[in-house]
Amino acid sequence: MISWFTTASEAGEFNHWVFTWMHRPVLWEWALMALLTVVLPVFFVKNLQRLSSVRWRAVLLALRLLFLLGLILLWLRPAVQLQKVLYKKSDLPVLVDGSRSMSMGEPGGRTRAEQAADFFRENDPAFKRLSKHYNLHAFFFDADARGAALDNLKAPGRADGEFTALGHALSESVRPFREGDVSGVILVSDGVENPPDAPLAGFEETVQHFKKRGIPVFAFGAGSESGVRDLSVQDVRYDGFAFVHNKTTVEARVASRGYPERKVQVNLERDGRIVAAKDIVIGANGEATASFSFTPDKVGRYVYTVSVPPSPDDAIEANNQKPFIVDVIRDKIRVLHVCGHPDYDEQFLRRHLKNNPNVDLISFFILRTVTDLQLVRENELSLIPFPTDELFDKQLHTFDLVIFQNFTYRGYQMSQYLPNIRRYVLEGGAFLVVGGDNSFQLGGYDNTPIEDILPFRLATADPAADAAPFRMRVTEEGLRHPVLRVRPGPEANRAAWETAPELFGLNLGLTPHPEALVLAEHPNLRTGGLPAPVLAVRNAGKGRVFASAADSTWIWHMRDVEQGGDGERYRVFWNNVIRWLIRDPELKHLVVRADRDEVRPGGEMKLDIRVTDEDFQPRAGAELAVQLCKEGQPAPLLERRTTADADGGALVSLPVPDMEGMLRVDVEETGGGAEPLRDTLRLFAASGTGELAEVRTDFDRLRHLAKETGGEFFTLPHALESLPLPERPMARVGRKRDVPIWDSWPMMAFLVFPIVLEWWFRKRKRLN
Repeated sequence: MISWFTTASEAGEFNHWVFTWMHRPVLWEWALMALLTVVLPVFFVKNLQRLSSVRWRAVLLALRLLFLLGLILLWLRPAVQLQKVLYKKSDLPVLVDGSRSMSMGEPGGRTRAEQAADFFRENDPAFKRLSKHYNLHAFFFDADARGAALDNLKAPGRADGEFTALGHALSESVRPFREGDVSGVILVSDGVENPPDAPLAGFEETVQHFKKRGIPVFAFGAGSESGVRDLSVQDVRYDGFAFVHNKTTVEARVASRGYPERKVQVNLERDGRIVAAKDIVIGANGEATASFSFTPDKVGRYVYTVSVPPSPDDAIEANNQKPFIVDVIRDKIRVLHVCGHPDYDEQFLRRHLKNNPNVDLISFFILRTVTDLQLVRENELSLIPFPTDELFDKQLHTFDLVIFQNFTYRGYQMSQYLPNIRRYVLEGGAFLVVGGDNSFQLGGYDNTPIEDILPFRLATADPAADAAPFRMRVTEEGLRHPVLRVRPGPEANRAAWETAPELFGLNLGLTPHPEALVLAEHPNLRTGGLPAPVLAVRNAGKGRVFASAADSTWIWHMRDVEQGGDGERYRVFWNNVIRWLIRDPELKHLVVRADRDEVRPGGEMKLDIRVTDEDFQPRAGAELAVQLCKEGQPAPLLERRTTADADGGALVSLPVPDMEGMLRVDVEETGGGAEPLRDTLRLFAASGTGELAEVRTDFDRLRHLAKETGGEFFTLPHALESLPLPERPMARVGRKRDVPIWDSWPMMAFLVFPIVLEWWFRKRKRLN
């Protein structure tokens, strides 16, 4: 048929044809065609009514209808589309689990990975038959899918993946292929699913995706659903930090698989020494929780371990213990808070301090002064006198932080104690001053020992304060300072302060001390030719001082709550102030952090090093020496040298030695002066046990996957004789050409034939 419309060479070039129309009518044309096909036959019938012979009326009507059909075909312009169709085999991914759970030994002495290898080796002829009809694509997978040669599946893989992301691996195996190209998937796994924290394709999401695309999964379960015996520490719940000399709690979840009900001793150890022990009873194939309470006696970073003794028939001893790191920090922060009189600013700050479980707060605020009018005798008042001698002489050294909030010393016979506060700061204390009508010059602190340690110089100003609302402008130095770091990332932090609610009320006549760092300033007002400071910090001797010339930061909390928030900006800001003042270890000038506390032997650790100057501004170009040591051994395992970038940061990758145990990273700034900055980070190297914490297979997951996608589930060993795979030869049109039919002589003959024949019949039969 093709040669009727084409030359011989064209017929050989194309191997397929389809019928098509070269004219595709629009809606109004279809309506016109429908009208003609109804009206014209009616007209034909009425026109032929004058013929007396019914038989000839039927013959002539058929000829006219045939002519009408020819006109319609001529209008639609029929054609034959010649196509060059290319055929290829459909795709069939084959996935084999390469995670650590596949290294689990099963009854009979074979691991799950070895069972999988046996399956491919014993069914090699069947896979060769499949390769004649399908393109087989082999993958090993754990947290991701990795391409492999099909012959490599006949030997046990390394089975060392730390995670199993079954859903993600299935999605990745079919992602390169177009819709309809994949006939199915062959999956060999134990069904364990424990994807990493990173966002990957979920298992159930993948099941529904395969179901929608019509991709059946034929799952083969490696391992057994019963028979493995194992005792393991599944999980440890703990706080990442604890307070020295304060009791802390750790909870461990222990699982028993394959054993009858039994009593098990669970130990909590530190540095190989048992800190606490507890006996628990675990039911058959059950779980139980052991809770420990202990009191750390030293500040530092320590590795604790929860362990259970292994049994002779324990499948995996590596999961019988689980180490974790606890940072032991000092006891509660002891704070003395003195306020001139109650107001919103005092109320919000005092409530914030009281709600902080790490703060031991002693708060005094003045409800009346000695000059207030009293209508009753002194001994009948319930208010206690202000214990100035006890607070500012005998007990001052016991406080970690002293706060003067809108407070004046005048009227309380405190002049003699101001030198004590100055000395307290110079010797390492922390001092916080909040403005108001009883603070700074208005509180009489100019030319006193207190002015010597403030970030501000105090001068007489008229007016002494300004009550107009303003949005403080954070300086570039302030944006980099830990006090004003209320959002992660520089851009988010800048945006947070640019949209902060307006403050109102500002002490005037303040100029920055030469040793101070201004964090925020007034957008318009100026003092001594400089913008009026709002927030400033200063290192005074061995101590630190923070001062706020505004007494309305509480508005940040209130406005945030009004808009449905929880006052995060206010809370984080004051937490940062306190942490900076008391020299929180996390706010050191040289800090090294790792991407994780636990590293894998033979793997890699990534270190983030940050170095700043005394004002917490980036120390660009600082030279840093990095050493990796095994705890308890002075000689370093390896050394690196690096230089801080413009932001005072350095990223260093170190190979982890192929050994387990506690490691120590020492970082030192070299060439920075007489007292170089140093920091130490402790972490431990341990073989990951996340894959081995649970020894059971999860064949129910594989059954669900196969059923939902239209596949089947089998357990190993299995003879692969045949699979109900849809054989989908892929057809793709490479070239095509339309050959018109409507302008050919047969089409013209089909159109003219009814007219000529009717004329002939009428003449020959004398039909009227």
